[in-house]
Amino acid sequence: MERFHRSELYDNTRGGPRRGRRLDADFFDAAHELREISSQEQAEVKNLLAKWIAGHFRPLIMIEDQGFIDFVQYITRVLGHVNVPLPKRTQLRGCIIALAAELRGHVKKEIKTGCEYFLVTADIWAGRNGHFYISFTIHYVDDEFYPRNRTSEVKEISGRHSGELIAGFLDDILGDWELNKERCTRLVRDSGANMVCCGNIVGLEHVSCLAHDIHLVLSGAMSKDKNTSSTEKGSLLL
Repeated sequence: MERFHRSELYDNTRGGPRRGRRLDADFFDAAHELREISSQEQAEVKNLLAKWIAGHFRPLIMIEDQGFIDFVQYITRVLGHVNVPLPKRTQLRGCIIALAAELRGHVKKEIKTGCEYFLVTADIWAGRNGHFYISFTIHYVDDEFYPRNRTSEVKEISGRHSGELIAGFLDDILGDWELNKERCTRLVRDSGANMVCCGNIVGLEHVSCLAHDIHLVLSGAMSKDKNTSSTEKGSLLL
């Protein structure tokens, strides 16, 4: 062999370890082949992700974070030997909307069967984006005498926040949730003139929120003390 086929022998000897490594790699890949999940399992993945994100107020972009992707892939691919494709934001958004509609129907049925009388609280605030929002929450005691609080709507308010506009929102919400206005015992509101006007327009007994009034008093007092302290410090410097 060395005399007549030296080159072939050299090539074969040189390729031996490589071939062995290739066989080892092929065996490893076959033993750890990733299982593809079924469509039913994929739907459950989207459902659980949507519940987690919506229930804990997580941003949708979180599923595109590389750290989150690495974490999921390590658990699924390395430990579980299964390929679990993560859904895109658009897919997850649609899943969250579907879950919200399902939950809305469940809560509406619960209110219809277990709520005889109720009161409504309303609040307006400005978000970090500069937009204004209004929320309406229904409070009642069910037939098992458990207190229930259901935030029925959160809507963006554009333009002037007049009492007529807010009253229109409230009437629409009561209609959407099939709530009889005559069974509303109180409307709890802030002390703003527009909210007082809203209560008068919808024809409900309405009262000011004590916690909101206390907050206004304390905020005003703290602001006054801060200004007084700043003035005194300025006088000392002079």
